[in-house]
Amino acid sequence: MSRSLSTAILHLCAVEITATTLLRPQLVALQQRGFDIRLACEPGQTGFDPSLAPFDPVEIRYPRKVDLIGVAKASERVLSILHEMRPAAVHLHTPAAALQFRFIPRSLFPKGTKILYTVHGFAHLWGTGKPRDFILERTERLLAHRTDVMYFQSIEDFENAERRRYSSNLVYLGNGVGDEWFEVPPPPVRRGALKAIFIGRLVREKGILDLLEALAHAQDVELCVVGAQAPSDRDGVASEVARLAGSDSLKGRVRCVGLLSQSELREEMSAVDLVILPSYREGVPRSLIEGLAAGRPILTTDTRGCRELVAEGTNGMLVPVGRPDQLARALRKMAELGTDDLIAMGKASKSRASSFHREQLIFNRLISSYEAEGLGPAST
Repeated sequence: MSRSLSTAILHLCAVEITATTLLRPQLVALQQRGFDIRLACEPGQTGFDPSLAPFDPVEIRYPRKVDLIGVAKASERVLSILHEMRPAAVHLHTPAAALQFRFIPRSLFPKGTKILYTVHGFAHLWGTGKPRDFILERTERLLAHRTDVMYFQSIEDFENAERRRYSSNLVYLGNGVGDEWFEVPPPPVRRGALKAIFIGRLVREKGILDLLEALAHAQDVELCVVGAQAPSDRDGVASEVARLAGSDSLKGRVRCVGLLSQSELREEMSAVDLVILPSYREGVPRSLIEGLAAGRPILTTDTRGCRELVAEGTNGMLVPVGRPDQLARALRKMAELGTDDLIAMGKASKSRASSFHREQLIFNRLISSYEAEGLGPAST
C-alpha cells in the first residue's frame, strides 16, 4: 500500500502497552480495510514492540505528572510530527495524551486536520462531589469543542456527556473482543476450590490488593493473577502482590503468571470458573468482556464500565469499590454456588457478549464514522 499523506490517520496514545494490548486489533482492522494507519506513543524499554511495525510508529513522550517543561516538549514534538506527516486526522486515545494534546491551539495544526478522540474511560468519575473529579470533568467539557468527534466505550460516559452538552459530535462506540474468545471451552467439571482469574495491571486502582485481602477470608477459592507492573505506573504494587501471594494465609492458592500472550491467556481462561476485577475506575474493561465471551460469570465492582457488563445475579455479582470485606463475602457466595448455577451465569455472560461486545461490531461503527467524516481508505 502506498502512503498517501492526505488519507493517513495518526493514532496517538501515551504508552506502548496501550497500543499492544488494546489498540492493535483495531489498527489491524482499519489497515485491512485500506486505511493508512500510523501510531505515535512512548516506546517500551527496548524500543517498539515488533507487532507494531506495520503502523510505522513514531516516538512521543507525554509526562504522567505535572511537568510544564515536559508538556511543552511533547507539544513541540507532536506539532513536528503533524507538519511532517500532514495526516487527515489524529485519533487520540487515553486521557494522558488526549488532555495534553487538546491544549494545543488548533491554529498550529496543519490546515484541515480532524481531531478524533476515543474515551476509553474518563479520568474522572461522575457525581462524586470530589474536587479532583469536578476539575477533570469540567476540563473535559471545556476541551470537547477541540475535537471533531468523541467516541465512547462506556454508555455511562456517553449519556453523561450528552446530558452536559459536550460540544462535539458524540458517538457511542462500545468495546468488544475477537471471535476467538467465544470459542474458549466451558470450564471443566469443578472439583475442589472455585478457580478464579484476575487480568490487569498490577496497580493499586485495579483493586488487586483488595482482592488478595478478600481472598484470605474466602478459603475455598484459588486465584490466577495475570498481569504486571509497567515502568510508567505510578501506583504499582507488584512487590506487594508477590509478598501477599506468598503469605501464610494465601500460600498455595495464588499463582502470579505475569503477562501472557492472547493464546496463553485463553488457555488460562479455559481452566477457571470465575473472572474477577475489583477495579476503582474503568472504561469498559476488555478483561471482563473476554470473560463474558468465554462464558464465565463475572465478579466486579459497582463502578462505571464494570457495572455495564453485569446483571446482578444473572451473569455475576457487583460489590462496592474499595470494600475487601464485601468482596470476600461475594467470593464465598460464588464458591457456594452449584455447578448448574455457574453454568447458567456463564451462558448469560456469553449471550450478552455475543449481542453487544463482538469486536467486529465496534470496528464497523468506527469505520462508518470515519467515512461520515470524509476519511476514506488509502490508495493502493
